[in-house]
Amino acid sequence: GQGDIKTAVEAMKLGAEHYLVKDKIVNDEIRAIVEKSAERVRLAAANRDLRRQLDEKFGFEGVVGNSRGMQDVLRKLKAFVLAYNLMRSVMATAGGQQGVPAERIRFGDALRWLRRAKADEPVPMLLVHPAHPCRHEPLAVKIRPKDFDRLTRPRAS
Repeated sequence: GQGDIKTAVEAMKLGAEHYLVKDKIVNDEIRAIVEKSAERVRLAAANRDLRRQLDEKFGFEGVVGNSRGMQDVLRKLKAFVLAYNLMRSVMATAGGQQGVPAERIRFGDALRWLRRAKADEPVPMLLVHPAHPCRHEPLAVKIRPKDFDRLTRPRAS
């Protein structure tokens, strides 16, 4: 029988991608709809396969332990990795805009911008560490060497 708008709406709610009216069916339209649906199914399968490959290569599935505590640790670790990658992406974008390596962008400045950023807001010019060709990061304060070894002989009484 002939469908109506109510039937079409119900079919779409249940997952139908298209609704064709019997007396207005055109072969080219059917072919395009089938090809589009087949492409969507193929892309979904490829997406699942790529996600599986990523999980195998970089995921936490190889970690032993399936307890609630371990799952909580893994969830927090995934959140940390996501946040770190987001920060590095902001730093790389700012570095590219300013013509410097991402390592020279100040992490704290990128973090401050990210906390205040709004959706679709471009990355601004961020503070850059000055170039020191002889210095290697991270910076560290070295303790000066002592003139004598400690605790190698008894104290003088």
